[in-house]
Amino acid sequence: MPLVHFSEQKNITQEEIEKMRFHWSLFRDEVAMDLEMAKKE
Repeated sequence: MPLVHFSEQKNITQEEIEKMRFHWSLFRDEVAMDLEMAKKE
């Protein structure tokens, strides 16, 4: 899922766009910890 405001700029290479792409896999551990904390409340 690219960040639209970055990917629509004209002078950005595909490689730069890929670096800015949002990847859920990078946040799975943090989300799991948030869920565990919410369950305890």
